[in-house]
Amino acid sequence: MQDQNIPSTFFQLTTAQDMLEKAKRELRRLEADTDIDNVYNFYVTAYHIQDYVRIGNPSRIPELEKFLSQQDLVDCRNICNKGKHLILTRHPDPKTIVYDHALSGNTPMGSMELSGGDEWILITAENRHIDVINLARIIIKRWENFLI
Repeated sequence: MQDQNIPSTFFQLTTAQDMLEKAKRELRRLEADTDIDNVYNFYVTAYHIQDYVRIGNPSRIPELEKFLSQQDLVDCRNICNKGKHLILTRHPDPKTIVYDHALSGNTPMGSMELSGGDEWILITAENRHIDVINLARIIIKRWENFLI
């Protein structure tokens, strides 16, 4: 859908689609290197796509609120906010686990791909383990479907 209330440009990011394309670039960086900067940049960008929907298509806000209530998007919000605020007080406060090169005895069963790279970053939240790369891929797909 075309954004209706586009403000003046800022770094040429004016639409939700522009932000989605930025999130895709951040995902490619994250897939290439799980450096914390790439994790942070992806989740902050992906979560804030919603700001562009709210401004550009205010008629979709009710649909957007429902969309953002999905667990994957809630996880995205929590990871984004954890990076920005250090400690979360209004939502579950996720913890970060980094597994390096090899499975260890404390690696949660089914929490990581055996064909993965040198390092896996998992976020624990509410007794769940979330692989940051897999979640990022899911979030991109969800936003692609939402913005159609």
